[in-house]
Amino acid sequence: MEEKDTPSFKTSSLKHSPFFNTSTSSIITSNTFPPTSSNVAQNYSILSQLSALPSELKSAVTYVFHTSSKAREDARMRLLPETNWLLKTTLSAASFGFVTGGYLAGQQRGRQFLAENAHRLPKTVGGWYFYHKYKNYEMAMAAFMGGLKHAKRFWLISAGFTSTELIIEHWHGQESWINSLASGCTLAIGFSIASQ
Repeated sequence: MEEKDTPSFKTSSLKHSPFFNTSTSSIITSNTFPPTSSNVAQNYSILSQLSALPSELKSAVTYVFHTSSKAREDARMRLLPETNWLLKTTLSAASFGFVTGGYLAGQQRGRQFLAENAHRLPKTVGGWYFYHKYKNYEMAMAAFMGGLKHAKRFWLISAGFTSTELIIEHWHGQESWINSLASGCTLAIGFSIASQ
C-alpha cells in the first residue's frame, strides 16, 4: 500500500492500541485490517479506544483512590482527556451534592425533631442535654443519608451531561458551545420525561 493512501491518525487516541508502535511512532498495518478510507479510519480509532478500556479503568481507579500523589499523577497522565474530564466533573458534582444535600437534610430533620417533641419539651438541665444530644444524632444521620442521596443525583446528572457532550462532540467532529447546549437540552428533556 502506498503511503499517500494511508489516512492520518491522532497518536493520542491510538497510544493504547496494539497496532501502534510507540518506539517508531507509526501505525503497524496488516493485510487483515488495512485502513483505506476516512470512515474506516474513524472506526479504527473507535476500536482502538475500546481496546484501551481496561487500562483506562485501572488508571481511573488509581487516580481516584491511590494514597500516593506520585501514583495519582502518573495515572492522570495515562488517562485520555475525555476520561479525565468525566472523572473531574462527576467527582466535583458528587462532592457538591453531598455537602448541599447533607446540609438541607440535617436542617430539615432538626425541624422535624422539634415538631415531634414540641408537646414534651424537657424542663430540667439534664433533660435539655439529652434532648440536644438525640437531636444532634438524628440530624447527623439524616445529613449523611441525605448527602448520599443528593450525591447520587448530582453524579448521575453530571455523568449524563458529560457523556452526552462527549458523544455529540465525537459525532460533530470539533469542540464547540453547541455541543454543551445540545447536551444540556437533551439531558433536560430526558429528565423531564422521566419525572412525569
